[in-house]
This record gives sequence, C-alpha cells and structure tokens, in this order.
Amino acid sequence: MRFVIGLIAIGLLAACGGGSNQNSAVVSQSPSSDQVTVRYLALVRGFWSDYLDAENKGTEASAPVACIQEVDMKVCADRVKEMIPVLQKFLTDLDSTPAPVKFATDDANFRHELPIAIADLKLVLSAAIAKDKATFSAKVDTYISDMIPAVTGSLDDVDPTVTHN
Repeated sequence: MRFVIGLIAIGLLAACGGGSNQNSAVVSQSPSSDQVTVRYLALVRGFWSDYLDAENKGTEASAPVACIQEVDMKVCADRVKEMIPVLQKFLTDLDSTPAPVKFATDDANFRHELPIAIADLKLVLSAAIAKDKATFSAKVDTYISDMIPAVTGSLDDVDPTVTHN
C-alpha cells in the first residue's frame, strides 16, 4: 500500500510540475550557500527533474500508472528503460560532485541504496518483458521499498523545497 501511495504521489508531483526548475532562484538567493552546496543541490535537483521526465516519457501512461495503478507491463517496461539510465547517471555524477559535510549522510545513503534500487528495477524490467505477473508485482514492491523512504527521504533532506515521494 505504501508503494502505491508513493507512486501516486510521484505521479502527482510530475503532473503538477514538481520538478526542480522552479527552485533555481532559491539557490541563487541564499547568501549562506557555498559553491559545494550549490553544485550538490543542482545535481540533486537535476536528477529529480530527469527522473520525473523518465517516469512520464512518451504518450502512454506514467510509470506509477503503468506499473502500479493500471498495470500495463509493456508500458511499464518502456518507462523502466528510461528510468534506469537516469538512476545510473545520478550515481555516477555523485562521484564527480562532492557532498557538503551537512549532506554526507544523505550522500552515503544515495551511494548505498541506488545500486540496490537499480538492480531491483532491472528485475522489474525482466519480469515485465517475460510477462511474469507474480515476479513483476513483487519486484515493483521491492523497488518502491528501495526508494521510499530511504532515497526519497535523503532527497527531501538535501532539497526540502520539493517533496520527493
């Protein structure tokens, strides 16, 4: 149930424009933001915007709809194919963007949880392609548990101007 609520919330955020573009003024107006914090925040905001775009890419249903609400394994597989590279890129980009000390725990959380989430999302994709409904449902639930609240909580901590679940 928590998974469904989380995916619905993600879908609603995407529909309402919950991406990072509207928040760029907040970064530039903050006199206490140092360059490391500004760069790290930009990385997190860029990731979230890209992630929402991947979830909603195409003309068919979004990932929350296709993977949870009105299960369509083909459309879900299409969304997952878009989401995996975004998660992988964020994980790679973390290596070239040092975290400010105040986000060290969140950064460690991203580095620990994202490889697990990516592996589970690949299993969602495999199950969707194989049309294995039982495995598909179980892996979707596992992926959601990987992301909510561990990753989304850290995203909220780094950028509290957006709710990431």
